[in-house]
Amino acid sequence: MRFQFHEKASYINDFLLFPHYVHHKKEEEASAKEESYAEFIGEASKERAKAMQELLLPYKERLDPFYFDMTEDLSLMALISIRYTFLEEEDALTYLRKVQANKDEELVEALLYGLALFENREEDRNLEELRSLTKNLARHPGDIMPWLSRLGITSDAKWHLYAFTQNPREQIEAYVQVMTELYPVFEAYYQEYRAEVAAYGRAFEEKLTTSGGEALVAMSNGIVKESLLPGDEGHFLVSRMNPYAIKINSSSTPPYLEWGLEIEAFISAIKKQNENALQERVQLFKNLGDKTRYEVLLAIAQGITSTKVIAQRLGVTSATISYHLNSLVTVKLIRLEQQEGKYSYVVNRELLTQALADFQEEMGLS
Repeated sequence: MRFQFHEKASYINDFLLFPHYVHHKKEEEASAKEESYAEFIGEASKERAKAMQELLLPYKERLDPFYFDMTEDLSLMALISIRYTFLEEEDALTYLRKVQANKDEELVEALLYGLALFENREEDRNLEELRSLTKNLARHPGDIMPWLSRLGITSDAKWHLYAFTQNPREQIEAYVQVMTELYPVFEAYYQEYRAEVAAYGRAFEEKLTTSGGEALVAMSNGIVKESLLPGDEGHFLVSRMNPYAIKINSSSTPPYLEWGLEIEAFISAIKKQNENALQERVQLFKNLGDKTRYEVLLAIAQGITSTKVIAQRLGVTSATISYHLNSLVTVKLIRLEQQEGKYSYVVNRELLTQALADFQEEMGLS
C-alpha cells in the first residue's frame, strides 16, 4: 500500500473543524460527568481549546444552526463533505464556494446521505440503497421529517437538520458567509501550528511507508492496523483541531485516515500507565463499573454493533454511545475489525479472559 499525506487537505479539514470549539465549555462539562482520560490531555491543549472558544464566541449565534449536536461528526460540513470531498482541493474558501454552487436538491441529498451514514456507521450498509433512499427523500421534501423523526439523534438536532432541508440555499450561503469571515481569524491562529502539522505529516508518511503500514500498530497501541485502512492507497490527514482523533473515513471518495497531532503522545501516556498489569486491570474494571459502558459491551458481545441500535436499546443518543465505544477501544475491551470491507466492533475476549484469570489468582480464588 502507498501512503500519502495531504497537507492542504489537512489545513482545510482543520478550518472546517475550527468552529466546533465554540461549544468547548459544554463539551468539557459533559465530559467531566463521564469516566474519561482527561488526565492525559496536556494543559497546553486545554488552553488552546479555551483560546479558540474565545475567538469564536462573537460568532456563536451565527454558527449554532450548523452544529446539530456537540460532536464534530454531526455538523453541516461533516455530513456534506462525505459527498463533496476536499481531499484534492487547494484552498478552503474555493472548496466552500464549490459546495455552495450545487443545486438545492443536491445539497439536501448530500446532507441526508451523510446523516444516513452517520446513523448506520457500525452496521452492514448498502451504499447504493442509502444513495437511492436519500435521493428519493431530496425529491420528496414531505417525507424528510418522518424519516428524521425515526433517527437516534436529539430533537434539537432533528429540527436544525430539517430547517436546512427546507431552505438549503439560504442556509448554505449563511454558512459560507460566516466561514469566510472566520477564515482570517483561523489563518492568524493556525500559523503557529502549520509547520508542525506539515513536519509531523511527512514524518508519519515516511514511518508508514518504510514499515509497510505496520507502524500504525505500535503508534496506536494496537487500536489501528494497516489492514483496517480502506482502499488501495493510504490517504491520511493530520489534525491540530482534532488532536486526539483516530478516524477512518471509509465513506469518503477516496477514503482516508484522520490522525490527531497529539494522539500518539496521548496513547503513549495511557500505555505507560497500563504497563503495570494491576493498573491495567483497575482501568478495565473502572470501565466495567460504568452501567452504560457495561451495557454497550454486553450488546457488542451479543453481536449488536450498530451505534443506532445500541442507542435505541439503551435510550440514549448515538453520540453518547460513540463516546463509550471510544473509551472501550482505548482500554482494549473492544477492537475494530474489518471483513470484506465492512467494519464492526468485537469484544476482546482474550483480554477479558486473562484479566479475570489474573484477578482470581490474586484473590486466591483459582
